Amino acid sequence: MTRGASAGRLRAGALGIGCVLCFVGALGALAEEPSGQPAGQPSEASAWYDEAMLYSLLYQAGQLSKATKAAQRAVKIAERVFGAGDERLAQSLNDLGVLYQEQGQPAEAAACHERALSIRKATQPIAPAAVVQSLNNLGKAYYAQQRSADAQPLFQESLSLIEQDAEAGPNHPYAVTPLHYLALIASADQEGDRANTLFLRAIAVLESQRMKNGPMLIVVLRDYADFLRATGHVEEADAVEARLADPSATSTPAPTP
Repeated sequence: MTRGASAGRLRAGALGIGCVLCFVGALGALAEEPSGQPAGQPSEASAWYDEAMLYSLLYQAGQLSKATKAAQRAVKIAERVFGAGDERLAQSLNDLGVLYQEQGQPAEAAACHERALSIRKATQPIAPAAVVQSLNNLGKAYYAQQRSADAQPLFQESLSLIEQDAEAGPNHPYAVTPLHYLALIASADQEGDRANTLFLRAIAVLESQRMKNGPMLIVVLRDYADFLRATGHVEEADAVEARLADPSATSTPAPTP
């Protein structure tokens, strides 16, 4: 993502489903050599980029502890070199938060995502994809701490940003995360009709994006089956679970709890 693109609309590839450390390569374009840097000597901006690439590779290799240390170094470099309001700092904070979350440290993750979201909302013009990323990740960190009341408005804001974007639209893949978590929250709050609608919207978005047999759809379908069973719709739950056992099945029941 270049400086110009960072202010654009939600774009495919900028925040793909399951793409956790997805801005690192794009932000490398911003890690420019400062004027006056002696030739052949690495700048601190390049050091940030190197750490960002390192933790991305370590993450992909499943070495989360080492990736976390690299991300912590990237945050410190970004704070020193780019300043407190820079997107590169926000992205490093986001990625550090993701690493904390995956290691069962949601409180630490939330602290990172709170900072990242604050930076991104203060940046003018605001980059919707980056804000959506932070809203979703902070919401997930709160949800993991059983702070649904704090998570819900974040997911709602994320969904609203996506729906208001003319290029993205309500069926954009980015919408799946807020729809899924809002459905889980509504289910826990005994809002059966709302939960059912949200689950079905999330499933429809995944299917419309040719993700009928993808891992995210499996997660959503499992949660939907649990919801149906908990609300007494046993036959419908059985049908969803049968679909999970047979990926070639594509139809989804639409009961009214």
